Amino acid sequence: MKTLSNTEEINKAYEKKIGEFTRLEVEVICKILERNIDTQIFRNQFFHSRLKERKFTGVGFFTEFVIEEGMAINNKLSSPIGNIGANIKDLQHGAGFALFLKNGYIHTLEGFAYDEPWPENISQFELFEIKE
Repeated sequence: MKTLSNTEEINKAYEKKIGEFTRLEVEVICKILERNIDTQIFRNQFFHSRLKERKFTGVGFFTEFVIEEGMAINNKLSSPIGNIGANIKDLQHGAGFALFLKNGYIHTLEGFAYDEPWPENISQFELFEIKE
């Protein structure tokens, strides 16, 4: 079985999901799910998901997924998972992200700014892990 590097996985996911999910959403989800074997099922769910809805709140967004029927589930992790932040060009204080799970499936990705409005267009960003 071939193992993809994180960059290869992100590019593969983005090429498959282009036009449906943003580059930021794809990279955040791949970063959240790269950590351990327990997240492999969620990566597979994401690769077989569709966009259900994206809501902007003014200070962030919620992206909700539809997962293909019959996909494997994972009830080992509690929701939300994440601890990913981003330095974003137009956000002075950066952003945070959380991936919510429901009944063993990925359900919603939340992105949020810290004390400032969410930018309309995000062209440059750098992700990092938030240490607890």
